[in-house]
Amino acid sequence: MAPHDTVRTEGDRKLAKLVAKLSQKTGIAPESVVKLLKALASTAYEEAGEGFVLPGFGKFKVVQPPSQLGTNPFTGKAVEFKAPPEIEFTLDTAAKESFAAGAPAGPQETSGNSSREKLPQIKLSPDPSDLLNAGISDTYHDEQRLKLGGDPDWIQYPETPVCCGSEMQFYGQLDSIGGKFCIGDVGMLYVFLCPECCATRSIMHCY
Repeated sequence: MAPHDTVRTEGDRKLAKLVAKLSQKTGIAPESVVKLLKALASTAYEEAGEGFVLPGFGKFKVVQPPSQLGTNPFTGKAVEFKAPPEIEFTLDTAAKESFAAGAPAGPQETSGNSSREKLPQIKLSPDPSDLLNAGISDTYHDEQRLKLGGDPDWIQYPETPVCCGSEMQFYGQLDSIGGKFCIGDVGMLYVFLCPECCATRSIMHCY
């Protein structure tokens, strides 16, 4: 079975379970529940630009993030990157308290003290001693921390993401300090992988 078929089947199963619960709680026929959910989603999409309030949950709104300045790796010229629109969601205070009361024990973000087995560390930039032995003088290599595996070199506070109930595994990091490209405001991009569902997540920190 193709991966997208598996995802669709899982989504259909969860939708059917939700429809059954709503039908049981409200006494509304399942077919009508499905129509109501579709109408609710359609209305949210239409009104997201101005802000759509979902009673008991919060407010959805489409926002335009500020543009980021970077450097074209081919020309070396400054480039303004326009960020794509994002969905902003403001959780209702009462909903937050209700969700927290029913949430399973355990943090959603860790302090970086992950119990996950680490991947073997592979450096993606040469050691200064290797450059020196080769007669190469390129100081930006000394500052870059490009690697796969090992521990993340956090610029700011540790924020290992959680997926499937446990910490995701650190996969690697891409550092732009001193390099020929720029991530945000000279930042570091950290990539994490969930061994259970193969989901990935990236986090960016800036110096």
